[in-house]
Amino acid sequence: MIRKAVILAGGKGTRLASVVQDKPKPMADIAGLPFLHYMILTLKKNGIEEVVLMVGHLHEVIIDYFQSSYHGVVISYEIEVEPRGTGGLIYELAKQWQEPILLVNGDTYFDVNIQALVTKAEQSEIIIAVRAVEHSDRYGVLEIHDDRIVDFKEKTWTDQGYINGGIYMLPAGVFNDYNLPFRFSLEKDFFEIHKDSLHLKPFYSQGYFIDIGIPEDYEKAQISIPRQLLPILDKSWTLFLDRDGVINSHRPDDYVKNEAEFEWIDGSKEAIRDLSQLIGRVLVVTNQQGIGKGMMTEYDLDKIHWKMQRELEAIGGRIDRVYYCSHLAAIKPKCRKPDIGMAEEAQQDFPEIDFSKSIMIGDSDSDIEFGCRLGMFTVRVGSPLAPKGEILRVKCLADFRVLFSC
Repeated sequence: MIRKAVILAGGKGTRLASVVQDKPKPMADIAGLPFLHYMILTLKKNGIEEVVLMVGHLHEVIIDYFQSSYHGVVISYEIEVEPRGTGGLIYELAKQWQEPILLVNGDTYFDVNIQALVTKAEQSEIIIAVRAVEHSDRYGVLEIHDDRIVDFKEKTWTDQGYINGGIYMLPAGVFNDYNLPFRFSLEKDFFEIHKDSLHLKPFYSQGYFIDIGIPEDYEKAQISIPRQLLPILDKSWTLFLDRDGVINSHRPDDYVKNEAEFEWIDGSKEAIRDLSQLIGRVLVVTNQQGIGKGMMTEYDLDKIHWKMQRELEAIGGRIDRVYYCSHLAAIKPKCRKPDIGMAEEAQQDFPEIDFSKSIMIGDSDSDIEFGCRLGMFTVRVGSPLAPKGEILRVKCLADFRVLFSC
């Protein structure tokens, strides 16, 4: 198995200038998170534990965001001081490494079985992940004979063809026998020019593929890419829900103190109903220090939750149990998120709960940290986390974002 990958993340996003103005292309916003977020998490899903980001244009933006670790993946950087094309920096890196390089293009998303690709690689071969597409005039088409890539065709109309998916396995010493310039394109100046002497083999995959390089596909990516990271749910999964801001609307500078003040967020009731039909357990975990402040009683809270559960049951949904922490935040009780006391109590009540097969949906840093501490898949809902351009300093970021006003 391979545990380390390199991502080419120096793109300027020229064709996306209308939507990516003040950031490098790999930081293009996809449903509230950078494109690189999805790439790194997809690599992690495939067993990658360390990622080297090859950065150039506005590299400070990338480094400030991902720093040295991201979602448990170790992050390091190779900085391009002068423009060197897609090949120049890899050429320098290959001189230092005495190991094969898994290289990923930083502006295309291709969900490939990485470990299967690595298994196909032999000592002297270059493996290129390829995908069959229809109407491939947007891409150059590969000519493949006897499990070998023998030519690269320019962009032309074809009913169907194989395209380069932008994921490569480069053997150790791949550039040793070639005199290459300071700046060059890995694809055009190396693969294509030296195709006859290189051993270029395809790895066929029909995993999800999209190039965010044009505005039309960038818009499609807002929905299609996040979906690739959603877990496949069944009755073995548990859903943990925060309440205020997720199920019902917040009351600014106040608490929901009685039934009349409980107002469903548009669509939340139906979403919980649909999820409860797929998933094994649906649990609410909510901080309610309004009780500790004397603004409401536990009896008031029970009536609110009775109303919530009955209205949900009326449309075919359910919440199996509600856990709450009524203590003041100042005393730092174990039950209060981000601490995991409510999750531990839930697991005592439902011993079959597996936190690695659980989802935490919340609207605050404490909700997401609660899920992260337990190894859950985390979803953050609500309005954007920060003003445009602001770098967040939180202990962990959600796996998935859903934006709405609440």
